[in-house]
Amino acid sequence: CSKILICSNKLRLNSNLKKERELIFCIAKIIYNENKDIHYYILTTIYSFLTGENICPKKGNHWEKIGFQDEDPMNDLRSVGMFGPLQILFLIENYSNFLLKFYKYLLKFKCEWLFVISLLNLTKITLDNLRNGNLIHVCNRRNQVFFFVLHPNLPCRTLLPLSRNGVRHIFYPIHRPIPLWCRD
Repeated sequence: CSKILICSNKLRLNSNLKKERELIFCIAKIIYNENKDIHYYILTTIYSFLTGENICPKKGNHWEKIGFQDEDPMNDLRSVGMFGPLQILFLIENYSNFLLKFYKYLLKFKCEWLFVISLLNLTKITLDNLRNGNLIHVCNRRNQVFFFVLHPNLPCRTLLPLSRNGVRHIFYPIHRPIPLWCRD
């Protein structure tokens, strides 16, 4: 009787990180509910940070001002759940100057750029790559999943190796002339 040894080259997430990874996916499955105070508070915090306005109705075209596609933010959160807004809160807490400068840059040149949608799309890309196992090597090396997924430069360096400065290089072309997508 011969035994066959099968070796797999597929990298596996460290066992101590599996709960952290699953928590991220669980948060991403939580559907935004405007009647839950904490959900609404998270979105109004994002809105107030970007606009400086404290009054923010649950629905209305004011959401389009910060880059949602229509007057109900729930529609844009379907693919990332509540992990998307939490990602943006993390960016606000850790990169507030960068986010405000970039947002004001877009307003200054009247860009038709959906700011929040762009951040949610980056979150979706990161979640998909985490789900597909493309980020395991970095999570294992750092022995963290949350920091890696939330940090704006690290996923882009992994996903877009030509991007020397990560998200800042992709989304903050302040050193260049007005981008074509901002011109009338």
